[in-house]
Amino acid sequence: MEAHRGIVFKPGPAGRRPALAAGPDVWEIVRAWHDLGVPEPEAIPRLAEIASVPAFEIERALRYYADYPHEIDAWIDRMNADTERAFEEWLRQQATAEE
Repeated sequence: MEAHRGIVFKPGPAGRRPALAAGPDVWEIVRAWHDLGVPEPEAIPRLAEIASVPAFEIERALRYYADYPHEIDAWIDRMNADTERAFEEWLRQQATAEE
């Protein structure tokens, strides 16, 4: 944590995860950064606005990601898979309700 001041580890049902002390999880910021598909200098102010945190917090999260890309990419993959499973379940429920 000394190398990444402002990054904390939050417990939760999905496990212990790195997050901004006063903001979203690092994986959430990185996923949004990838989804924006714009150069980093342009992405930082846009992400700051979206996440309602100062730009230096976005930079902090991206620095953490630079040091631990595999950890954050694994979180993103896990959350994307969970979202996909939940959507598929919702579709099944909708199909059942229509019958």
